[in-house]
Amino acid sequence: MYSYDVKVLPENTSLWGGAGITKPISGNALLICRNDELGVPLNLFTQNRDDLEIPFGTLAPGETYIFRLNEITLVGAKTTDDVSDSVVRCTIVCPQSS
Repeated sequence: MYSYDVKVLPENTSLWGGAGITKPISGNALLICRNDELGVPLNLFTQNRDDLEIPFGTLAPGETYIFRLNEITLVGAKTTDDVSDSVVRCTIVCPQSS
């Protein structure tokens, strides 16, 4: 398990991965994203190996979502307004298969 914080701005901000990555990771890794309770709503998106940005929905302050990382190359977020920022706690876990 590995955790880190990302300050999300009113512009596309990477929570995991990168725009230049073309090969998804193999395995069953998960990314847990929790928007700070004192933050602002965030528009989430993912990107796949074909560089297609896919809108994912809105994460409100205090909410958490879990992404499977095996088919995507980037998880990103952007604040829903043009002036605020928010901190997202990201945790990567790799569940053991039985």
